Amino acid sequence: MNGEEADNFLAVFEGDSFDEKSFAINVLQTQVVSEVIEKIDACIGKLESDIERHVVRHHKDLLSRASGIDTLESVLSVVQSRTDALLQGLKKIRARIGEPYARLEQRVLHLRRVQSACDFLRRSGRIFALAKKLPPQPAAGVEEAATLPEDQLGKVAQTLGDLGHQFSGLDWRGVHALEREHRRFARWREAAETRATALLADARGIGSSSAVGSVAASGAPHPQLATCLHAVFCLGRLDDCIVDLAGRVRSDLRTRIRSALDMSSLMQKTPFVSGSGQAAYGSGSGGGGGPPGRANLPAGQSAAYSQALWSGLDALNEEAISGAQFLASLRRILAKKRDPNTQRPLSDLLSPAASEAISPAGFADWLSDCLRDSLANAASASAFLKHAFEGEYPRLLKSANDLSTRLAAVDEELPPLGRAHLASFEAAYLSRSLSRLFDPVDAMFSGGQKSLNSEIEIRRIVEAMTSELTFTQVDQDLLLKIAKNVVKTVQFVCRKAEATRVADATASQVLGPPTEGQQTNASLVNMLGHLSQDLRSALLSADLPDTAVSLLDGSLAELRQLMTQTLEPLLGSVQDSLEAILLTMHQERFDQPSQQAQQQQQQQQCSLYMRELQDFVSRVAQLYLASYRQRDFLYSSLQPIACQCIEVFLLLASLVRPLAESGRLRLAADCAQLELALSPLCRRMSDLGQHYRRLRAFRPLLFQSAHHVANNPSIGEALPASLVAHLLFSRAPADMQSPHTAAGWSVSRYVSWLLDHPEESDRLRFIQGTLVAYAKSAQARGVREYAAVYPVLLTLVNAHLNAASSTDEEANVETEVPAGEGL
Repeated sequence: MNGEEADNFLAVFEGDSFDEKSFAINVLQTQVVSEVIEKIDACIGKLESDIERHVVRHHKDLLSRASGIDTLESVLSVVQSRTDALLQGLKKIRARIGEPYARLEQRVLHLRRVQSACDFLRRSGRIFALAKKLPPQPAAGVEEAATLPEDQLGKVAQTLGDLGHQFSGLDWRGVHALEREHRRFARWREAAETRATALLADARGIGSSSAVGSVAASGAPHPQLATCLHAVFCLGRLDDCIVDLAGRVRSDLRTRIRSALDMSSLMQKTPFVSGSGQAAYGSGSGGGGGPPGRANLPAGQSAAYSQALWSGLDALNEEAISGAQFLASLRRILAKKRDPNTQRPLSDLLSPAASEAISPAGFADWLSDCLRDSLANAASASAFLKHAFEGEYPRLLKSANDLSTRLAAVDEELPPLGRAHLASFEAAYLSRSLSRLFDPVDAMFSGGQKSLNSEIEIRRIVEAMTSELTFTQVDQDLLLKIAKNVVKTVQFVCRKAEATRVADATASQVLGPPTEGQQTNASLVNMLGHLSQDLRSALLSADLPDTAVSLLDGSLAELRQLMTQTLEPLLGSVQDSLEAILLTMHQERFDQPSQQAQQQQQQQQCSLYMRELQDFVSRVAQLYLASYRQRDFLYSSLQPIACQCIEVFLLLASLVRPLAESGRLRLAADCAQLELALSPLCRRMSDLGQHYRRLRAFRPLLFQSAHHVANNPSIGEALPASLVAHLLFSRAPADMQSPHTAAGWSVSRYVSWLLDHPEESDRLRFIQGTLVAYAKSAQARGVREYAAVYPVLLTLVNAHLNAASSTDEEANVETEVPAGEGL
């Protein structure tokens, strides 16, 4: 059997769970016994040989270990003997010190008892010494101690505090002298607490009938307040006293608030005239025992009750200021007074409940909640009070703002009260304000066209707006909200006017007499303009903040925009008719000989189209424009039409071909007649500005030569170069066609294109294209010389086109954003 087989066979015998019986049974049942015995013998022989080889290989090491064991046994025996000797010595020492320890323990007990007795006697002596400092009055009764002077209260309280400290750590029961002194101490403590409480109540004014306590009256802390607080601190009642004082301040203030907002109290305080004509006080009810309200107020007594209400609220503000000032005085005194033992401020020694009771934030939150609940309850209980708070909310808000301002002046740490407790009344007031503003608007539009023309109705609207703005100037935030209501009212007017104005064909006709729709639109424009003027005057006279003014200015812009939209159908028809009449200019002949033209001029002073234009403008001014009383707005709206009319006239006049000398005279006369025709559309012709100067500068060009026309200094300033170029085309021969003729356009189409392209560069390029086409046509026809006006036109167009192009390039360079900059 080799080594590996032997190891595998011996592995069966290595486990902790090996059982020889189980092994034998297994061998008898499954294997040959003789073979197993041979294997076991072989393994035993192998193990013996391995042990022998191991002993031979480690012979010296085994011998050294055997000798070390003998040495260890001798050392252990020595240690054991010495340990026994040490235990014997300890027993002897214990026997020697036992008796001294017992004697020492007894002496320590004696010393502890002596010290306790000494401390007891020392405390007793201290108690007797402190008791001698107390006056003897409380021995006869607590009532007599109530007369203790203020200057002695602090000393007595300090003494009582020291006595309480001495009694607190002493078992005085059973000692007759100490029991007697403790009874005397208890009577004095009760007397001092009673006296301090009475002085604190007197310092605050709690329980007095006046609305303002002594603190508010003097403007400074009561001199006895510091003494009382020091006394209650010495008595160990500072926290309870502070909580009680703050609670009584709040309770007293809550009672005053409820009394000021109680309708029954108001009716009892307000005199009313009885049936016999004598003034009396009482409920004033005409009968019945229902809750006080507006329904059962005596007739004519609302003003008296209202005055009593606001007077009561003013007195209530004084009471709230008194309470806040008293609490502020408490905090200042507690911050200055210090504990005699630790030198810490008394404010640092307060409990969380006491600190919260006099904190500024806590008082402000409580006051705001109390006012909110009291006002809500009063409004729900009395219709009169609800009407007063909602109808005269600015007065209520002014009272609240004054209270908040004065509270901040009394106590800088006090946060502002805000207006959360007035939110419901503010919402109701804003709603009523909007209704008051809308009512005159509804009344005006419900009365038809007659009401729209009534200045009284417009004045009512403006007066309502002015009244609302003036009455709410007590508060900037409320004023802004009312200003928004005014803006809503103006928008409401615009919606009403938008629904009333007529925008169909009847509003734009200019052939017959004014229709009902045109009269309605005229009334709307007059009404909106009058309203805008009166409202602007009222805003200028009122001292309003810039924010409110900007809001109202925006609403006035909406009025003007609606006026423009209402007038737009009529003005659009007028402008279209004027352009249509001017287009008939090219239906007349301006190339007649001088004699025939002179005969025709004698028969008529101006051209037929100009006479028609004058008649039309005169008829429009008399029939349609005379109904509009807002002349400034009307002229500002008509000014673009007059300017457009001049523009179209000059374009059409410059395109007239052929043009004889008599035609130039007629066009010059038409220029003068155009001024007369357009005079009803503006106050002065000079108000038309550039267009009027262009018309005046155009007339001399009709009689100048082509060279003088091209070199006229007015070109580029008063006269556009394109207009002068069109006029020069009238001097050209027939083969040099006008721009619109060369393009195959009609005059009306070309004029429309010119109006849609006001830039000179676009117009000059169009004309330049016509000149290029003419040059190519002349070359194709083999013409040796161009028309005499061609070089003049070419020079004029190129010069001004280059100038316009350079101007555009300079503008592009100036507006170009450098690389890396901008968005």
